[in-house]
Amino acid sequence: MKIDAGKLDRKLEIMTATVTKNTFGEKVTSWTVSATTWAQRLEIRSADSARAALHQTIVTARVLLRYRTGLEAGQRVRLDGTDYIVTAIDEPDRRATLILMLESVQ
Repeated sequence: MKIDAGKLDRKLEIMTATVTKNTFGEKVTSWTVSATTWAQRLEIRSADSARAALHQTIVTARVLLRYRTGLEAGQRVRLDGTDYIVTAIDEPDRRATLILMLESVQ
């Protein structure tokens, strides 16, 4: 799958978790933006929904971006001001592109 650079029109912020303890000794997870890249929002296909059903998740967004390392399922990203959890990562072209399946954070 080739990327048309002009279609990468969405800012995708990749977030990392930081776990700290509050004054009561409870673990508190906070998410901070660690990287920013450009992505293209794709339509959700029925095959994506079927694949997600196997993992009992609901895909609410799908994005295409240039290949990068450091992304993994369970990580959070922010797209258009909404936080999502990465539920699956497809690599249609070896080390060229990634497609992320995302579920909105409740």
